[in-house]
Amino acid sequence: MAKRDGAKRRKSFFFRFLVTLIILGFVAFLFCADKGLTPVEAAQYLLGQVDLPELPDMPRLPELPHLSQIEELDIFGTPKPEASPSPAPTASPAPGVYTGEILQKSGMHAYILDVGQGSCAFLRSPGGYTMLVDTGESSSAPVVEAFLQAQGVERLDVVVASHPHSDHIGSMAKIIQNYEIGAFYMPDEPYTTALYEAMISALEKEHVQTIAAYGGKDATIPWDPLVSVNLLSPIKGVKYKELNNVSVTLRIAYDDTSILLPGDAEAFAEETMLAKLPRSAFPSSVLVLGHHGSADSTTDAFLQAVDPSLAIVSAGAGNDFGHPSGETLEKLSRRGIPLYRTDENGTIHLLLNGKKVQVETER
Repeated sequence: MAKRDGAKRRKSFFFRFLVTLIILGFVAFLFCADKGLTPVEAAQYLLGQVDLPELPDMPRLPELPHLSQIEELDIFGTPKPEASPSPAPTASPAPGVYTGEILQKSGMHAYILDVGQGSCAFLRSPGGYTMLVDTGESSSAPVVEAFLQAQGVERLDVVVASHPHSDHIGSMAKIIQNYEIGAFYMPDEPYTTALYEAMISALEKEHVQTIAAYGGKDATIPWDPLVSVNLLSPIKGVKYKELNNVSVTLRIAYDDTSILLPGDAEAFAEETMLAKLPRSAFPSSVLVLGHHGSADSTTDAFLQAVDPSLAIVSAGAGNDFGHPSGETLEKLSRRGIPLYRTDENGTIHLLLNGKKVQVETER
């Protein structure tokens, strides 16, 4: 009987010892997970051989800006002529989009410059290649040149003049004169203005390779092997009555992230692209609104095809055209698409890292 009782006590002791080891192991696992330590580092800490590493506090990113409720004031702060509140898109960041200071160097960087009532975009590819799309008015030349100097740009591998209106090519002649350019793309649409003639003269004087830009299913611009630059418009053979509609429209993609730049393309150009190109040509993470957010652009069908996670408009504060239009703002609001605006946010910096888009604004 005594032997049997002794065996029971040993089994009971062994069982309690095993349970204790399991509990201690679980506690040790939780401790290591909480402190970010390996078991060896935890043992060294408990023995007093090392101190715990200090972990930096993670910065809280600001909420993604969104459209304001428009009730008594319009988008520029002036009395609204008619009371029709415009609901704001959701304040929650869209999937795949986050905000905050951009510190990462790798990936594709895009800047929508604040050039007032005009358009200018600068892109740097993952491989370090540069691209400039439009330059704003001639009065924007100091802004554009100061930006390029701050970026350390000496050569522009690709330059695109979306169309000949002054708010897109006003500073182009100076850029051509002051920077080495690899290839220059523009629509084959002659125009009789002093600014256009100055641009053409500068291209000829500097012997810049100039290419007529035509869109199509397989139309591309060579830039960086890691990036695809698709030309969507204008499409050869189509009669465009309005100069805005001959705008060069680009979709620039790096892995799963992309940006669509339509210049001043209006409804006719959008409808033509939708009719001539496959649906796979349009989806983009970021849409820069056509014609500065005018009611003549960003049709429902085009917006649905692009399906952006966020939109950007380049417009001047208090401009005489009412850009961006309330109608366009309403479309974005209904879809919950966050909007960034150069007239409110200043220059907008985007990082497209292939998986997500990060946004940083000047103000």
